[in-house]
Amino acid sequence: MAGELDQNATLKTVIAAYYMFPQVQLAIIPNAPHPAFQVNFPSVWADIVPFLQQ
Repeated sequence: MAGELDQNATLKTVIAAYYMFPQVQLAIIPNAPHPAFQVNFPSVWADIVPFLQQ
């Protein structure tokens, strides 16, 4: 999970890391910097809920 506007890790870096690991999921939180949960909590929560329901 990464914020679209994360100043610590660009989307290019996050996506490159994503391709390095098999069987992972990536969520990009729109219009959010590094603390994505503070800026766009509804999107973060929508991505977390499926993991909690397993």
